[in-house]
Amino acid sequence: MDFKTFSLSNPGWKRLPRAIFPSAGEVQTGLRVGLARCTLGFTAHSKFTGDIVHSHEEIATKLLGVPYSALDQRAMNVAKHVADRSHIARNINKDCDATTTFGQRAADAVATFGGSWTFVGLFGATMLLWIGLNGYLLSRAGKTFDPYPYILLNLFLSMLAAIQAPIILMSQNRHSERDRASAEHDYEVNLKAELDIMLLHEKLDQLREKQWEELLEIQREQLKQLASLVGADPVRK
Repeated sequence: MDFKTFSLSNPGWKRLPRAIFPSAGEVQTGLRVGLARCTLGFTAHSKFTGDIVHSHEEIATKLLGVPYSALDQRAMNVAKHVADRSHIARNINKDCDATTTFGQRAADAVATFGGSWTFVGLFGATMLLWIGLNGYLLSRAGKTFDPYPYILLNLFLSMLAAIQAPIILMSQNRHSERDRASAEHDYEVNLKAELDIMLLHEKLDQLREKQWEELLEIQREQLKQLASLVGADPVRK
């Protein structure tokens, strides 16, 4: 009887000897052994071996869409760090503080003090003391060193503003340079993170394709094991 035409609806199968059919235990044992072999083969060969390490030229061309030579200095730096798999984050404030001069630190101190309530309070107290002292001397001696409208006080205030303004501007310029360096560093960190995520997606895609291929191979091996257990034509006359 041909295996393809064999069916349970044919009453002739009941007259066949039971010896030609494997028992349930034999089928279960054979399937277990075959699947174990397939699983061991899968474990031994399922290691992901896809080589997706790129050079900085490949990263620029594939991920950024431009040649490496066309990138700016920051993008080149990011591409090199991604290719080398090295970190790019650093402490910008520490780097900037390491290169400051005495004049820059003095400008920062003057700007910090000039923008505080302590300076406002001392400045107001000084003007009140100046005006009160001149009023007291005028009432006692009939004359004073800076009578109203306090021309000498105005001169001192003008001199203070003329000196303080450029010092504060120097401090602001230095802080602007620090903010610009921090923004450029944030751009490098964000660009590297974006490129790393794109490479991670590429790795996952390749890993998924590799696993699908291995699963299909397992299925083919299982079918072979089943065919070897059942046989191409198990029912013979």
